Amino acid sequence: MRDVSAQTSATVNFEGLHTTVDCTVPPDSDGTVGPTYYVAFVNNYNNCATQTPAGNVGFFLKSNGTLASAFYYPNLFSGFTTGCSDPTQHSDPQVVYDSGEDRYLFSTITVKAPYQLCLASTLSNDPINGPYCAASYPTQTANLPDYDKAGVWIDGFYVS
Repeated sequence: MRDVSAQTSATVNFEGLHTTVDCTVPPDSDGTVGPTYYVAFVNNYNNCATQTPAGNVGFFLKSNGTLASAFYYPNLFSGFTTGCSDPTQHSDPQVVYDSGEDRYLFSTITVKAPYQLCLASTLSNDPINGPYCAASYPTQTANLPDYDKAGVWIDGFYVS
């Protein structure tokens, strides 16, 4: 039997990212924790997040819960000719942290055919100022490829 009398309370609380009701329902919120930041990722059609600074990817300082930076995920795909650059197409956001390499992986799917898997990874341990690598892959289905999953293993990131 587990002793619950020694539970501790949260050291930092914060509101997190949010979208307006007329924007994206459900927000499909996802997040991960790294050494400095809690990284939040939410659905955000039409760039309608209401926090400041604006964005659907947010970096919250673990030390005090304040929003250090935010950006719109589709902006990582500017110049792409796929739906990944369209802010109205992203769904099912996921972010995972690789503690072995101190990197973050972000993934979404597009919601209009031809369907794409949109992936971006930090290339340094600074997800705010460091560079990202972005890629777009066609899915192997004629249907919406809902519920894709991302994970980390000792030799890399995996997405299915």
